[in-house]
Amino acid sequence: MAHLAGLGQATLYRHFPDRPTLIGALATEALDDLMSRLLESTAPPLSTAQQLALVAQALAASPPLVETLRGELAPSTANPDDVSLRVVPRLRNALSRRSTREIGTPDPDLTTGEDVDIVLAMLCGAFDAAGADGLAREQIARRAVEILAGTVLVDAPV
Repeated sequence: MAHLAGLGQATLYRHFPDRPTLIGALATEALDDLMSRLLESTAPPLSTAQQLALVAQALAASPPLVETLRGELAPSTANPDDVSLRVVPRLRNALSRRSTREIGTPDPDLTTGEDVDIVLAMLCGAFDAAGADGLAREQIARRAVEILAGTVLVDAPV
């Protein structure tokens, strides 16, 4: 990871004593950026599909955020010494709010925290499968939003 940033490992570990601390710092930065974009006021408010697009794009761009999120969704695999960023509760709160356009009916939304957890787990799995291939990660983000917007977010029988 240090070589991707153009740094030597010694320089990296001078600022971050271990891998979990580095991953946590990178994930925190990505999460803070995502949350500001999700919660910024826009007129009309962001639809659920637009919010999911932002989440998918953020996960595509930040493997550390995916790793942290996966650890929170599957706590049995998490290192008990890791400091939790509390990604899941923050995303649940942002995504489970119903957004309403200025004119018309409310957009379909993810109504429960469990719905959000399922979508986040699916996205984590898809990004894990893509590995470090940035183009593949971007394509997965785009396609995931198309699928979710076209199926999960409409009133269709299961």
